[in-house]
Amino acid sequence: MEPVYGALVDQLQALPNQERRELLARWSSFNLDEYVGLGPDDPESFAASMERCLGAPLGLAPGRLRLPDGLAPDPQREARRYGQAIAAAGGLGLQVLGLGNNGHVGFNEPPCPPGAPTRCLELDHGTRRQNTC
Repeated sequence: MEPVYGALVDQLQALPNQERRELLARWSSFNLDEYVGLGPDDPESFAASMERCLGAPLGLAPGRLRLPDGLAPDPQREARRYGQAIAAAGGLGLQVLGLGNNGHVGFNEPPCPPGAPTRCLELDHGTRRQNTC
């Protein structure tokens, strides 16, 4: 996904200054996932990755990049809280997801029905291996 984020940063930085400032002032994004047990200061977390790839290059204000709390004491409860936060924000307008070798879409391991709620699940060994590359 890093090349996708890089292209997005390039596109946004090419906007006229006023248009870019207005867009970034309204920025609100929700990431699909975070690893249980990793906090935002861990360089392997999705939170740290998003800060490196989007937050810092775009100068986004804190809280504009939203992710589940990987250090929450009850991951299932955190998943429900995060799903409620997405709903409260009006849902998702655009979602960029990866497709895995085993058919997972955005870390939703198969089988995963379209209406599955936000939840915490264990990743398949192949998915974990694929994501380390």
